Amino acid sequence: MTLPEKIREKIKIHKELEEEISRLRKEGKIIVQCHGVFDLVHPGHIHQFNQARHLGDILVVSVVDDKYVEKGPGRPYFPERLRMEWVASLTQVDYVVLCNSPGPWEVMNLIKPDFYVKGDDTKHLLDDPASGVSKDKETIEALGGKMYFTKTLPIHSPDLLQEFFNTHPPELKEFLRKFKTRYSEKTLLGKINGFKKLKVLVIGETIIDEYDYVVPLGKPSKSNAISTKYVEREAFAGGALACANHLNDFCKRISLVTCLGQKNSKEEFARSHLKPNIKPEFFYRKDSPTIVKRRFVDPAYFGKLFEICFLNEEPIKNSLELEIIDWLNRYIKFYDVVIIADYGHGLLTPNLIKMISEKARFLAVNTQTNSANQGYNSITKFPKADYVCLTEQEARIATRDRFSDIKKLIPGIAEKISSKKMSATKGPNGALVYEKESGIVEIPALTDNVIDPIGAGDTYLVISSLAAALGYPSDLVGFLGSVAGAMATKIVCNRSSIRMADFMRYVDSLLIY
Repeated sequence: MTLPEKIREKIKIHKELEEEISRLRKEGKIIVQCHGVFDLVHPGHIHQFNQARHLGDILVVSVVDDKYVEKGPGRPYFPERLRMEWVASLTQVDYVVLCNSPGPWEVMNLIKPDFYVKGDDTKHLLDDPASGVSKDKETIEALGGKMYFTKTLPIHSPDLLQEFFNTHPPELKEFLRKFKTRYSEKTLLGKINGFKKLKVLVIGETIIDEYDYVVPLGKPSKSNAISTKYVEREAFAGGALACANHLNDFCKRISLVTCLGQKNSKEEFARSHLKPNIKPEFFYRKDSPTIVKRRFVDPAYFGKLFEICFLNEEPIKNSLELEIIDWLNRYIKFYDVVIIADYGHGLLTPNLIKMISEKARFLAVNTQTNSANQGYNSITKFPKADYVCLTEQEARIATRDRFSDIKKLIPGIAEKISSKKMSATKGPNGALVYEKESGIVEIPALTDNVIDPIGAGDTYLVISSLAAALGYPSDLVGFLGSVAGAMATKIVCNRSSIRMADFMRYVDSLLIY
């Protein structure tokens, strides 16, 4: 159905909006901006728009792009096109624009509003420098505008969506119902804030993930090859770099021990893609390039068609091993938690493993199974670890058991390496967390809308490791790790890291149900 012209004219692309606002400014008009997802437009939004409209002459509403909505599983319920149409249908609104970022800053810089308006239920977030609201205030004031908080009605889209659209599967609803009886929002915030006191050391290989976006053309008439049309390339900081980046918003002190190749080191890329809280300690392999994993990806659905790995799979040389051991001997004692992301590409030698296992205050480990290590990279090479995080497949490889119930395999692995806690992630089937005293806790999947699974395991690893290090109960370890993993599945590869403010919003959206 064609939109009425009056509504269609309100919806602008960025260039059109910039030109229109420039013209209106010359007429002396005062510009006001509101921003949000608007997954279900309700009286609370209308109340806010009415108050915002009184501040100026022109009200611009920026609507979050589908891919940047981080409101929990099943969100957004309605696509961006419909959400924009609904907002544009309101008489209080003059212009609507799609915002291609998680926050309003892109549009804010485009139109430079005189006022940026939020509901007063978000005002408390100004006390958190890492929050989006804090960045909103910073941005608007840098542009010469003011932030204004409107009185909020006690009506919220998630409540209405849950009441009328019932978006969760039964097993998740039942889990959340019980979980909420044990943990309030305030309790969870306190637990998550507890991560900040931890001094964390991440150890693992640097991996540069490259996506070559290609459009499949089909099979040539004279060949069995699949023909594709090249579109563009995007590079991401992966491996241990991504693990450290995901911790940036949660911990104040993070160090990274990692390995680059002297041939084609990509050091400048690695350094420039690390977050501010991370102190890297780079070691260099003379016989290798920095690991690059290049995937050829169909941009329509992020389907992987083919992969090329640039790496040396052999163990690092003895001289480099001694360098790293010397550094660790001097500094490992200063860290509360050591997280090893072992991708099985030669960095973690038996001597390094032995030394770290003996000297780390709290050791969390994942040994990844991937196409380049062909199942040789088993957790059983570690003599002990305080916390182990594996996929179900990695747990089966460790036990050489393809078919037994995974719940029966986990206790044996934990006992073999003296692990106090262990997670086994099962992708769309959720996760299991085991502790000898309390047995196994099952956490259902917290999302069924996966954009890209790459990096989700690393994200689960690092956040659940912090919870395990602080001695949190198994259900909380699994829940917090699963929130992080669910958020990561909505990020293309390692394009961005999870932020604490978004993490808390995701938790809040789950606890509402």
